[in-house]
Amino acid sequence: MSFSALEQYFDSIAKKWDLPACQCSVMMDHRRVFYRAAGYRDLDKNIPAGEEDLYWIYSVSKLFTCVAAMQLIDRGMMSLSDPVSRFFPSWTEIRVSRGDKTVPPEEAPTILHLMTMTAGLNYELNSPAMKRFRKMNGRRALLRDLPDALAEQPLDFSPGEHFRYSLCHDILGAIVESVSGADMETYVKKHIGDPLGARDLTFFPTREQAKRFSVQYRYVPETGTIERIRRHNRYIFTPTFASPGAGLSAGIREIALLADALANGGIGRTGESVLSAEAIRELSKNRLTSIQLSDFREMKPAPYGYGLGVRTLMKEDHGAPEGEFGWDGAAGSYVLIDPSRGMSLVYTQHVLEFGPGYSDVHPGLRNALYESLNGNI
Repeated sequence: MSFSALEQYFDSIAKKWDLPACQCSVMMDHRRVFYRAAGYRDLDKNIPAGEEDLYWIYSVSKLFTCVAAMQLIDRGMMSLSDPVSRFFPSWTEIRVSRGDKTVPPEEAPTILHLMTMTAGLNYELNSPAMKRFRKMNGRRALLRDLPDALAEQPLDFSPGEHFRYSLCHDILGAIVESVSGADMETYVKKHIGDPLGARDLTFFPTREQAKRFSVQYRYVPETGTIERIRRHNRYIFTPTFASPGAGLSAGIREIALLADALANGGIGRTGESVLSAEAIRELSKNRLTSIQLSDFREMKPAPYGYGLGVRTLMKEDHGAPEGEFGWDGAAGSYVLIDPSRGMSLVYTQHVLEFGPGYSDVHPGLRNALYESLNGNI
């Protein structure tokens, strides 16, 4: 099978955008059928990019968190209709902002609202509630402290009214902890990482793992240049906070193993199951109303919708079939999952604020992948 179109496109990415490092992997039916790496893990030390490199995967963490939540739903330990207040009673009294006053929500926020980003939360990291949260427990607040902190501020809208990308999945992760009795680090490793053989999946990298981190950069749109920055993740609000929405570190291999399982009915390369096929179908179908979809269009173009934490293709587009789904991260990582072919693609880079990654690189990778596949038919 030839992936010449994908190979040519990948090779053009680093050159066109002067990216310090990037990698791309494609798996089909548990076999890796394509892999390329370009650039350097650390240019100053002349260390080439490779499979052992680790990254902050930012919002690709959300995919792991939503799989964790669906596992608990699969086991009957919670349901999409459960109100958040079942797990955190402080949410019983939550209010909604309406101009210069607050009112009760028309509908109580639920797990479904959290998973679909329709609960009314936002991503204002410097809000009064978030500032107070960072100072809790001597600046060592845990994930389980976050829901009570956010319950102190009103929602931006009544749950179900709109879509807004937000801290919803962080609250979801706190619920995973509450229901399972395990912290996110332990839960994700035991129920996702270990069954799949993903050894470098963690919210808290060790010193050894830190040595393998790809240098992090930021894109400067005014000059079109990329500058080196420190290895910092601003979504890790305290040293003890495991951020379900953006705090995982991993290599391309770890992400690819989960993507491969989700493309193959929840069965991983090891033969272990991490999620039922029915749960994957529920995860990947569009959940947004027309009004919510119009909000989502500010992030992703048509014909994508949004499921339980993932973008999902609502009709065939440039060779990609209806039902293709996945997500991406703030430093440019990208995940594509195609259950119809048992196929997945994972792309990694470590450049924050790189707008062309979402408008150009990710769509280009998808289109080149399907050009390669359709050329082989």
